[in-house]
Amino acid sequence: MTSQPSNPSDGEPYSPDLMECATRGDADAQCFLGFCYASGTGLERDENEAAIWYRKAAEQNDALAQFNLGGCYASGTGVEKDEKEALRWYQKAAEQDDVLGWEHPWRNMRRRKVMIVDDEPGFTRMVKLTLEASGNYEVCEQNNPVLATQTARRLSPDIILMDVVMPEMDGGEVLSQLEADPVLKCIPVIFVTAAVRTGEVSDQGEMVGTAFFVPKPVTTQVLIRCIEENIAL
Repeated sequence: MTSQPSNPSDGEPYSPDLMECATRGDADAQCFLGFCYASGTGLERDENEAAIWYRKAAEQNDALAQFNLGGCYASGTGVEKDEKEALRWYQKAAEQDDVLGWEHPWRNMRRRKVMIVDDEPGFTRMVKLTLEASGNYEVCEQNNPVLATQTARRLSPDIILMDVVMPEMDGGEVLSQLEADPVLKCIPVIFVTAAVRTGEVSDQGEMVGTAFFVPKPVTTQVLIRCIEENIAL
């Protein structure tokens, strides 16, 4: 008997079993498969396929899939851009109070500036689309860690999301540069990385030493909560 796949927050990569479970109609698997196609995690990135699988799960009342499908419509990713459809799916997600949807009180606040430092463009693009679809964030991608400090000086972000294992310069080295800068040292940093796994670090994120870590893959709900909590510190 095939075991059920994990949710994105469980930190498990794509496996052949995932497609089988999604095809059988498992909403969690369908949503995770959409994530895999959207981010290129274990599969070739395909925005159209991502939207298809998000829709299948969303129609089964999966709140995270509804939120992500809203993001697809808001940005025109994998589907034709349609603000009314985006709002409809955001509202459905918000009604379940499982993810941040249309009625969340943060919506009327100034948009947070988020900088993502990760050498995987597929991942940074997915995070950018998802966060900006909420209406609460402006997101800058930096796929070259060597340029991270320079970009942070120019952007003055409210928070930085960063991978650990990257070519040329790892996340720890970038963090040291940021901490040595009198202006940038106050910017909170979250390591979003596959270098730690669920079991080693809570899938909800937690402090390890002096740094906050969140294991990949991460759900939109967890990522937004971690962003807001760390900005508030």
